[in-house]
Amino acid sequence: MTISINTIAGNDVVDRSEWLSGVTISGFASGVPFPLPHSATFKIFDSVGTEILSRDFVADGDWSQAIDFGSLGGDGAYTVSVNLANDAVAEPTTRTVTVDLTPPTLTSITLSSTVLWPGDTALVTFKFSEPVTGFTTADISPGFASLSNFTQVDETTYTATLAPFSNIEGPSTVRVFTDWTDAAGNRPANAPNGFFESPSYDVDTKAPTPGIAVFSALDDTGSSDTPIITADNIFTVSSLVGFDLNGFTTERQWSVNGGAFTFVGVSSVLLPDGDKYVVALKEVIRLPGRHKAAASPRVVFGVHLLKCHAIQTPILVLELLRHQEVQDRNVLVDRILLFPG
Repeated sequence: MTISINTIAGNDVVDRSEWLSGVTISGFASGVPFPLPHSATFKIFDSVGTEILSRDFVADGDWSQAIDFGSLGGDGAYTVSVNLANDAVAEPTTRTVTVDLTPPTLTSITLSSTVLWPGDTALVTFKFSEPVTGFTTADISPGFASLSNFTQVDETTYTATLAPFSNIEGPSTVRVFTDWTDAAGNRPANAPNGFFESPSYDVDTKAPTPGIAVFSALDDTGSSDTPIITADNIFTVSSLVGFDLNGFTTERQWSVNGGAFTFVGVSSVLLPDGDKYVVALKEVIRLPGRHKAAASPRVVFGVHLLKCHAIQTPILVLELLRHQEVQDRNVLVDRILLFPG
């Protein structure tokens, strides 16, 4: 007389879905002379050897037992035992089954660089809580970049190379969707519609946006021979500073109460590598002069901040000077950053 136990749940591992729905354990008995309801005994023991289930059943050829593992316990190794009642000599037939209810998770997504310029790449590392199956590039959305060199480093670690697109820029992330399981077949807790996300990275591959300077209601009276522009009326000067990735545009507008003005050449400044702030100072100076009514001296300072980490790009600096004929000197009114278009 013999009795056997087939592989349980396909791989001797019960995952969460099987634990919830129940598992059928089966086998085959041969040579049983009296196939009665108590001709065999089915038992399950927990990991410390405590009997947690026992029942008699008819052993005659194929046999099966429906087991509600959800009522028996959680993660751990269990021993299934069957023996024939009429066989007083043979040891029970046993089989070990593992219950694995813990969902896998992607513990981290790290990038070797979080700022990508033209020609740059970053190494992306994916670290899982346990070995997984079915994780491929189809599960990865790399954002404003392409993915290549997808490699499994060890049982729980994968890497890939991230290269920025040339026609789009801005902050982005790497997302990993959940079409993968652990060895037991458990899906991530946020499956099927969830995802894991990396820290933000920046793609900066496009030229900056040009800045502009605008003069409104400027009436050139030509009352002075030396400067290019003279004005007896009140006019406004506006500047909109150009911006690059993650920068912001600062608009300034101020009123100038007449005077004599000249533009001095346009110089260029090389924007340094790295995450820098470029500062442009604005001065509005009102002093007594021939072309306007006397006024008390007043100086107003403003600051343009421009955060920029593009490729090295020349920035045009436009300087507007006010000419003071009485004191025979030029006074800086504004220095405006203008990115070339």
